[in-house]
Amino acid sequence: MRSKERFNQYTSGIKRAEELGMIPTLSYNRISDMVQDEGNSREYQEESAKRYAEKTNLFIVDVFNIIESAKKEGRKAFNQMLDLALYFGIKDLIFKSSDRMSRNFPDLNRIEKLVDDDDFRIHFFQDHRVFTKDSTHTDRMYLGIETTINKHWSDKISYDVRQANKHKAMNGVAPCRSPYGYRYNKEKKLHEIDPKHEKHLRYIFDEFDTGNYSITQFINHLHDKGIITKSGKKWTKGNLHGLLTKIFYTGCFTYHGETFPGTHEPYISRHRYELRLRKLESGFNGNIQDTHTFLLTKFLKCGSCGRILTGDKKKELYTYYKHECTKADHQTYLPESKVFEMLDVAVRDMRYSPDFAENVKALAKKTLNERAASNKKRKAGIQEVLENIETRRDRVIDLWADSSIDSHVVKRKLSALAAEQSILSDRLKLTYRDYDQIIYEMCDLIDELRDNPITFLSASYEEKGKLLQLMAEGAVIHGETAQILWKEPYSFLLTNDILKTKRLYEAELGKKNRLSGLSPNSLSKLPRTDSNC
Repeated sequence: MRSKERFNQYTSGIKRAEELGMIPTLSYNRISDMVQDEGNSREYQEESAKRYAEKTNLFIVDVFNIIESAKKEGRKAFNQMLDLALYFGIKDLIFKSSDRMSRNFPDLNRIEKLVDDDDFRIHFFQDHRVFTKDSTHTDRMYLGIETTINKHWSDKISYDVRQANKHKAMNGVAPCRSPYGYRYNKEKKLHEIDPKHEKHLRYIFDEFDTGNYSITQFINHLHDKGIITKSGKKWTKGNLHGLLTKIFYTGCFTYHGETFPGTHEPYISRHRYELRLRKLESGFNGNIQDTHTFLLTKFLKCGSCGRILTGDKKKELYTYYKHECTKADHQTYLPESKVFEMLDVAVRDMRYSPDFAENVKALAKKTLNERAASNKKRKAGIQEVLENIETRRDRVIDLWADSSIDSHVVKRKLSALAAEQSILSDRLKLTYRDYDQIIYEMCDLIDELRDNPITFLSASYEEKGKLLQLMAEGAVIHGETAQILWKEPYSFLLTNDILKTKRLYEAELGKKNRLSGLSPNSLSKLPRTDSNC
């Protein structure tokens, strides 16, 4: 509650109590956790305190329903209540019993000081007992004894819990609440995978372990995907880092600084977990690899389930790319040599014949010139709207100057106009392009595509890997074929439509050559453009 709201609540509550001829009071209802027996529930305490107040001419100004332990001093809500009582001059406090008030001596000492120095009255509604500065030494002794017993009971519970937790840990059951992705089975007495959150947790682990994200980037990615925490909140660096570094997901757990093997099913292997820790310790940049360097790290993706294929080394000689496909329900291993054969087939389709290259240049020039002409109309339209915004802005200011509208309306309208103006200005900037320069760059790119495939096909695996990382975002594996996802500007000239047109053009060219009497031998010398991609 905001301080202003609380101030108004207390002042109006005290005033109402005075009007009714009643005594203002505060009620404190404490439970240690969400699971409490009926006699200690917050609802029971609140209703009982209300009935007690009605019978004893007390008017409850505020109710503190709190989940906190009374074992140690420094309770935030408890001390906040006492501070508010002092500030507003409220002398009466209602508790269920001394056990609900305190289980430690520093808190009891503060209560006794308030009673003796500030005339506070402490009400225990369970036995209709009131502790005041006029209470006898016997009453004080009883309260001290009760606090001692309460403390002893708390200590005993803590000891019993520690012993039970130690026994659970020695038997492979983590003595803690089930983390995100698990639930506790009371009958089997073990943590088991929670199907409600399993899909999202596996996605988090698999996607982050690709190494494509920093912590901050991955948080934004999860927000875009609508994946939230177990409590329904958005991810932060702290809770995401805690999730990614929790050893529990490897099938182990830590208790009092010691690691124990658990009976619960793991989500990831210990090896994968340690690689992730190394990556996070490096600064969250996702650049730590295994002991081997793979040419197509983070480059290959399964066309069925979308998972990244990771490199693997067999007998320190044979390189494979593997992943566990969630769609096919099995692990796929692709030899590196097979992957490069599939990529070679896809790259062959890049090459343009001289005639087709000139046609593409002419088409690109025509398209860009048409777009430039169209942009002139767009610029004129945007300029007109911007001028209209200026007119509307002047009109709003004139209305304000004439006192026709107040300043709040003026600020709101001017803010809306400024936002609209900013969007249109950004659009206007996009229309100012040097189309001649773009045409020159496009022609150079087309010439590059006439030669690149030859360079690529004759290169070593290492050189091919570097070229692909430079020119492409990645490659999608579909069974026996690979689809390369080209980066800009290559993606503009390597779309399926252009590649399909190229194949049709070259097929027509081949037909004309055959009709012209060229021999099969001469045709075989033409650049290869066949592809299964």
